[in-house]
Amino acid sequence: MTQTATLERVGPNRTRDDMPPPVRDVASGLATLAEHGVVIHEQLISDEFADRLRDRMDEQAFMERKLGVGNVSGEFGANARPHIGPDGELRVADAGDLAKPIYQLMFSLPNKGDVFRELLMHPTMHAYADGHLRGSHWTTWGMNGIITRRGSAEQFLHTDTSTIPAEMLTRPVMINCFVCVSDFDLDMGPTGFVPGSHLGPPPRNDGDEWTPRTVAPASKGSMIVWDGSTWHGQTENRSDKARYAIALSFCLFALRPGENFCASIQDDVLARLSDAEKRVLGFETTMVGAMNAFGPRNANDRHHGIGSSPAFIPELHRT
Repeated sequence: MTQTATLERVGPNRTRDDMPPPVRDVASGLATLAEHGVVIHEQLISDEFADRLRDRMDEQAFMERKLGVGNVSGEFGANARPHIGPDGELRVADAGDLAKPIYQLMFSLPNKGDVFRELLMHPTMHAYADGHLRGSHWTTWGMNGIITRRGSAEQFLHTDTSTIPAEMLTRPVMINCFVCVSDFDLDMGPTGFVPGSHLGPPPRNDGDEWTPRTVAPASKGSMIVWDGSTWHGQTENRSDKARYAIALSFCLFALRPGENFCASIQDDVLARLSDAEKRVLGFETTMVGAMNAFGPRNANDRHHGIGSSPAFIPELHRT
């Protein structure tokens, strides 16, 4: 398809009437996703589950701000700052303002609470990944928490596969699952999309990044699913209500994920992970020497692949 660029700003949270209808079953969702590049799956999780996620997000967000390690910013998005000293210790002397920021991003949620790993293993999300990625082996690209408040600005349209050369994108390689932990009302800055754009070229960044978009309001507990090549970007939050979201992305196993969970999963979390959770987080080895094989770093190391990864074998010499 050819995407027509427009340089004209149409106004905040502009909408068009071509957002596909929401679904409640995976088969319908996959068909809609293939055609439009985006679909809303209603009632993915219960209000009680969403409330547990929100409570954990609020507590984690507050403590990250209190310790000065919060990824917070003003209207234009996250602005991460390093807070690890040269000795590797966490610095708390420059603790941040405890006031609620316009935008806060929390990385690596599998490390930050059992409730997040419960969501990570939701079978409906896995069914979408299996179906849209055509049965290919996949892994988790990233899992982040996002809180936005009034003043968070409209984001330029972009794709999440921008690091992959366009000529290589002949099939789906990434799927995004955006879980609505709160309502996504029209004035709360819901994500906007250009339906069908996953079938065409990426944005040219010559003004087409402000092409009018279809805004996707959704109810608490719903999930917005889109292809990694679909043009999208958040809209302006003009509400007095905070928008809570958990962004999960899954990519082909052959791609390098956004976060190397095999290296970043903390030791106490790793000790509790099941093999199924490890597979979703990329610990599985499918082919020794070719697909993610990595052995333990010492004789007692648990940071090693499951499946056919090699055992701990150090440098050996004749005695």
